[in-house]
Amino acid sequence: MRRPASLMLTAALAAAPMLGLALPAGLSAAPAAASVSSVYAVRLNGFEARLVADINSARRSAGMRPLIVVPGATDVARRWSWRQASVQRLFHNPSIVHDLEVAGSNAWTALSENVGDGPSDDPQALFEAYMNSPPHRENILDRGARYVGVGTVERNGIAWNTLDFVNAYSNSYGHPRVPAAGLTMDRHTITSTTDVAMLEGGTDQRFATRSHGTLDASRLAFTGPSAANDAAVTRLHTRRHNGRALVVMRDALDLSRAHTLSLQLSARNARGHTIPITVMLRRSFGNSVSLGTVRVGNHPRWVHLTLPAAARTFRNALVLRVTGKSVAAAGGRVRLAIYDVRATV
Repeated sequence: MRRPASLMLTAALAAAPMLGLALPAGLSAAPAAASVSSVYAVRLNGFEARLVADINSARRSAGMRPLIVVPGATDVARRWSWRQASVQRLFHNPSIVHDLEVAGSNAWTALSENVGDGPSDDPQALFEAYMNSPPHRENILDRGARYVGVGTVERNGIAWNTLDFVNAYSNSYGHPRVPAAGLTMDRHTITSTTDVAMLEGGTDQRFATRSHGTLDASRLAFTGPSAANDAAVTRLHTRRHNGRALVVMRDALDLSRAHTLSLQLSARNARGHTIPITVMLRRSFGNSVSLGTVRVGNHPRWVHLTLPAAARTFRNALVLRVTGKSVAAAGGRVRLAIYDVRATV
């Protein structure tokens, strides 16, 4: 039996008080296909794109202007959807005001949030559940709302969703910092040798960095587009030997027909050391498969990693891990660059 869509008590704020609390509604419906798309320079997964399209269609039918998907509110929504999926429980973001203010909406005078979950292959089921709940519908059809952030994360066939509505936004926030989660409904089977990421076109929203402990990783900078061999670059810095940094590429790749994953990398440092980098493939809330550890130095180098049987399936994250110990041994500063990612069939 398919799990129906379910919602949380909705919340709306206007300068201070919480308004419009009501009981949730639920619904199930037939599956609907979708694909990754881009709305106003924000790369969305299929569920997010379909949900926003349905919301804006409803607003147009009611004589309202469509909502603009913005990077800052989308980062906030995606982080909160990851949080809900991690604990498998719907609840509102208690720090939404602070989070939206530091994500480009510090001039807000009204904001609201919808959270819900439902079948991960059926965004229309969740949309209809939102519309059948008066307070959630009110947020969607709020004439004062101008911008929206959308985040959807899949866990065990369930899509955990957050919609953050706000009436003010500044483009100074820049590009999204939380990549769209790769969903099973968007899976792309690699059937021929493919350059999964070439990074020649500038910013690639599938990539992000994370750091833990005393090893710091800067936000990725993209050198392209240019005539040179362009890259995504993070600068690693530490004064101690603990901590780790990750470079993550989120997508929805089915590698069942591929046998090799190749990466072109460099790790420039003043001492000219080679830096060990562990390469992994992950699935959200599933297992990780290590492809091995490679050593790269000051000059770009291709590394070729055989895909074991466990990795030749649907995966939605490629992860590169560097330890604070290796960065400290190289003098405490390393410029890690990724130039290309290629899957060979």
